[in-house]
Amino acid sequence: MSAPYPRRCRQRSALVTWCCLARLWSPLSDASRSPIDIASFEQEALASIIKTGAYESHVRKMRRLNAERRAVFLNALAEAFGDEVDIVGTSAGLHVVVSFNHLTGSDEERFAACARQEGVGVYPISRLYAAPTDRRAGFIFGYASMPVEQIGKGVNDGRKLIKSLVVLSRR
Repeated sequence: MSAPYPRRCRQRSALVTWCCLARLWSPLSDASRSPIDIASFEQEALASIIKTGAYESHVRKMRRLNAERRAVFLNALAEAFGDEVDIVGTSAGLHVVVSFNHLTGSDEERFAACARQEGVGVYPISRLYAAPTDRRAGFIFGYASMPVEQIGKGVNDGRKLIKSLVVLSRR
């Protein structure tokens, strides 16, 4: 079960708590220094990999890999769905929004539930709007965590799932 607050909020909350408690009780810290001034192990490790150039190398490697994943994912979507879908947000990032021309917004939650049962995480975009702006079903797809070799199979599995959903919704 997920936590009630995003991780970023929990981290800020932990920092505020740490700052308050450290001023009241911290036998290991110098009283003249703020807890924020004390570099943690993680900060020192990050500083080290930045200084050595390892971080920049990692970022370059991940950019190349994610660009390859994006290209494979978009090609697989084009082959599997053709003009049945509209894809937005393809120029950068780790996610795209795909609108399905043959599914309605009312099919979103059902498709997402079926996909979850198959181990695929897709996220309906209707949850992000106060009022529906498009009658078609739309989903956020992420591709960055998948190995390149499995992206095509994942898209084809999604196609089969959508075809079965379209057949069920016509009954």
